[in-house]
Amino acid sequence: MLTTCTLCRNSRQICWVHVQSRQCNNCNQSNNNQCDIQVTASEFSKLLKERVLLLKKMDEARAATVAAQDAVVEAQEMLSKALSTEMQLHCQLDYNSH
Repeated sequence: MLTTCTLCRNSRQICWVHVQSRQCNNCNQSNNNQCDIQVTASEFSKLLKERVLLLKKMDEARAATVAAQDAVVEAQEMLSKALSTEMQLHCQLDYNSH
């Protein structure tokens, strides 16, 4: 089980493991080389797998966002065309009414 490092415990911060340095993120950002977080090899392996899974989900979410944005642009173009057609017909109606 992961334990909180001393720096995070004393400052009551969340202790996140920084995957590349194997230190906690707070110690890594503050260049604290004395980080005493304890991560076993199996825990670290689980963290890496979770990171890969989260990156995959993030890519899927980003693709869904792009698809939704494309759909919005297409809908806006359809709306613009429909409004333009409506205005042209309205103008024709006004012209023919006189």
